[in-house]
Amino acid sequence: MSSKIRHPQIDSHLNSNPEFASALDTLASLYATSPDTSLLRFRQAVEDQIKINVQSRGRSSSADNSWRSAQKELYAGRGAKWMKVLPNTPAFAALFNKVAEFSGMGEDVSNFQELTGNAGFGWIRYSGPRGSEAQPLHAFEVRINGSKTDHPKHLLQLTDAEVEGLESLGGTPNSLNLESLTPPTANDEPELTEAVPADDELESDDIPL
Repeated sequence: MSSKIRHPQIDSHLNSNPEFASALDTLASLYATSPDTSLLRFRQAVEDQIKINVQSRGRSSSADNSWRSAQKELYAGRGAKWMKVLPNTPAFAALFNKVAEFSGMGEDVSNFQELTGNAGFGWIRYSGPRGSEAQPLHAFEVRINGSKTDHPKHLLQLTDAEVEGLESLGGTPNSLNLESLTPPTANDEPELTEAVPADDELESDDIPL
């Protein structure tokens, strides 16, 4: 009685390769001369060698993702996701180029422009890593409609070099009174609580670009 083929698509792929028959002959010869006569243990030994020598075709290995974890650590902590974007920096130019892009798509960016103009700097909120290990990018939400509203589709992506010019905002725009035309007093202490739930912890591939 012939053995049941458990994975017909892969079986077809193997048998379509002219070198597969030769590889089977080699495995059969190796099994025939194996000091251990157990076919099960022989198969397990072959599987071990495949795991060692054949890289997984899965989405990515944990080692490949280490750069993502390292990037997220840069923005870990209460209030640490909000960043100040200072004038005369590459990030500032990139931010307002993106704001102009939103405006060109018919979105009202006037309030964001007025508030950041009054403050003398811009602000963005870290969303997550993008790009690859070779070319990592930092994605930030540009909350043109208010800091308390999620903007998963309003993303600004900056390089490692561009984020070097960023500074911690030290709180949320709302807690720092940056979204009000009334300037903060000296007695106002910034709150470092997050303005939104922790939905910002989504993986880069969970948020549409």
